[in-house]
Amino acid sequence: MRKPYTIGLPLGRISIKTECLLMEKFYLYAPGHNIQFLFYQSSEVEACLRSREFDALLVTRVFWQEDRNKTPAFCTIPGTRCTLLHNQPLCIVMRADHPLAGQAEVDVGDLREQSFILYYDPIREGIRTGDIQTDGFLRHCQRAGFVPKLEIISKNISELRNVCVENYNWVYPTFQPNWMLPSSQIRAVPLKDPLYGSEYYLITTEDHTDDTAEMVRRFFQQTFSAD
Repeated sequence: MRKPYTIGLPLGRISIKTECLLMEKFYLYAPGHNIQFLFYQSSEVEACLRSREFDALLVTRVFWQEDRNKTPAFCTIPGTRCTLLHNQPLCIVMRADHPLAGQAEVDVGDLREQSFILYYDPIREGIRTGDIQTDGFLRHCQRAGFVPKLEIISKNISELRNVCVENYNWVYPTFQPNWMLPSSQIRAVPLKDPLYGSEYYLITTEDHTDDTAEMVRRFFQQTFSAD
């Protein structure tokens, strides 16, 4: 039996609900193609590409704005093709009935009375500073002149949305596109003057000679362009 075409999703950046949504969308888009979604450690992108453990990887890149035009190292691996899918602005997720939910963008200073939810994996990551997303968010608050009230949860990343809905004054920063947040109960509002940003890439290996790789690439391009 022919092995499935394996697509890696970044652990901690893509929820299990999103994985299921992608599987459902792909089978409707291209029935008959044998594919498999698996998670990988987002810190091991280059190692996964060099080992050919996956046929394709969905990769999220987080960067300081001054580094925006630098070529990511994972786009330089021989024998791979790197496709930019989407440039995702930093957003603040809040309840749909929040007074700021209808704005085109929100200043972090307007949220100083809110509690910010941060997700972490206690086994793999713990609580840490030093990465762009944590330091970038704290710098936003410092620039606005306040120390944020933090609520740390160690549930599945999918639970962030539920916690936000259940607690009126709890919000959280995200780089997830709107289609990954399919709920009428929340809104993702772009943050004004972001210090850092995010991009989504699809990286495919050149080992496959059939049309599956091209089918997968077109699928992800259409999925992200619909946001």
